[in-house]
Amino acid sequence: MKGGRPPMAPNRLSRKRAMELCAKNESPLDIMFDNMLFWHRQSKDLGAKLDAICGKIKNDDDRREAMSLARMFLSARENAQRCAVDCAPYVHAKLQAVHHEHGPTGRYIIADRPMTEEEWIRERATVIDVTPEN
Repeated sequence: MKGGRPPMAPNRLSRKRAMELCAKNESPLDIMFDNMLFWHRQSKDLGAKLDAICGKIKNDDDRREAMSLARMFLSARENAQRCAVDCAPYVHAKLQAVHHEHGPTGRYIIADRPMTEEEWIRERATVIDVTPEN
């Protein structure tokens, strides 16, 4: 068995640098959040401008300006989405796939009219048993 620090394990200097970055709010996660918020604000501003311009389109120049603004708006929304996807694992727990075995259990009687238990025994009504086997 080989002793010592495992390869790629943080040493004193890398740990110190990481702590400095976190203290200055310059960690990779801080930058991802800042980028997400920047693009989200940009898309809101561009969306408001686009709404204002769409009501005033009178000629081809206005239409071209609106289309250009729409492209920038969609690009900002896509960038915000990309940043949010990168940040999500640090904020929201990942849902685990769990298998549930819920369903009907017991006996079901198929008949063309309501029947008492004695009637369905006497008339040999169709009974479906869906009780799970252990």
